[in-house]
Amino acid sequence: MKKTTALAAVLAVALMFSACANSKKPDTSKRSKEKTSTTTEATNEDPEETEETEESEESNENKKEPNLFGNPDLENPVRDYFYYSKDIDVSWVTEDFSFYGLLDWIMYYPMVSGSEVTAEFNINPDAAHGSEIKLFIFEHNDDYAWNTDDAYTKFTGDACNTVNGNVYWCKGMLPTGMKSGVYTLVVTHMDGTVDCMYDFDIVETAEEAEGGEAVMKPVIYLYPEESTEVSVGVDFDGTIDCTYPKYDPETGWRVVADPDGHLYNIEDGRDYDYLFWDGTTVKDLDSFNNAICVRGCDTAKFLEGYLEAAGLNDSEIDDFVSFWLPMMEKNEYNLISFPTEEYEEMAKLNVSPAPDTTIRVYMVFAGVDEMIDVPSEQQLVYPENVTRDGFTVVEWGGSMVDYNG
Repeated sequence: MKKTTALAAVLAVALMFSACANSKKPDTSKRSKEKTSTTTEATNEDPEETEETEESEESNENKKEPNLFGNPDLENPVRDYFYYSKDIDVSWVTEDFSFYGLLDWIMYYPMVSGSEVTAEFNINPDAAHGSEIKLFIFEHNDDYAWNTDDAYTKFTGDACNTVNGNVYWCKGMLPTGMKSGVYTLVVTHMDGTVDCMYDFDIVETAEEAEGGEAVMKPVIYLYPEESTEVSVGVDFDGTIDCTYPKYDPETGWRVVADPDGHLYNIEDGRDYDYLFWDGTTVKDLDSFNNAICVRGCDTAKFLEGYLEAAGLNDSEIDDFVSFWLPMMEKNEYNLISFPTEEYEEMAKLNVSPAPDTTIRVYMVFAGVDEMIDVPSEQQLVYPENVTRDGFTVVEWGGSMVDYNG
């Protein structure tokens, strides 16, 4: 019951963006003045210096200037290609979001045409925002002027929802046969006002990309017995793609945790309910050696029962189910396993001070069209006698995979 993973190398897909506060549209008047000044100065110099200056100017003119969306070469997509619009004072979405694509349940970078793509935007608490946004994907061009009729794909209506009041969650499909090249994601308000934009690559076939298995939304909760400064690090056998709040690879997260689970992040001075990360790995977690097959319509009830047995409280169960259920209940059946030991080997959690109780739940599932008869020796075994004593750390996450029998 093994799935064939893609290539052995992995690149980040779901991105954490450090955006510019203002659009990077070039100030052409400033460049024009600078050029005029340079030319004037050159006339007062000797011929050799003038010749060198002209050559330098010619070289600079041949360089592609960044437009409103930046240089389309995409040499550094993490930092340089997310832009707030000049049409608004404060963006509805923050500079941190996840954007990734899955093709046959495998995450590829760059994204592949025909992929199912997901975008998760954190809502900006400082913006006077409405309840909905729209997303459009266009082919990138230097003289960018967008028309929604020209979009390759759209995320509107039910495709964009607000989750837990603080995240815009959008899902859609890329058309098949998109040519390899640079494309632009445009986020708009319902009235069409542009909120922000992002440039990224798409390739036509999976052979042009590299892939791995998506480790989706592990979130970490901390419950000390009294308010305590806690450091949290993740030693992950793969690539960490996105974190919130921002994760320092050297020091990890540093927070002050309260007994009720409230977290104050020392780095940015903001409050959080949990620590979030996700990533990509080439490790196989889908052997289904300890599995159960559940009807899609029965998935919520099953998850509630299993997670309660695993030691999660009602709030954590709500977070888990609300994230995974939209991907699972639409399937005829779900083949589900919880390879916790394998996950703990792949993603080691380092917490200081050391917790008294650690509960880590990692689910792997595959949507299938018919009931899978799991042999008795491979059937899922529920956790037993899980208690939460003293300083307790809870983490959950998961992966969607393709079942090949």
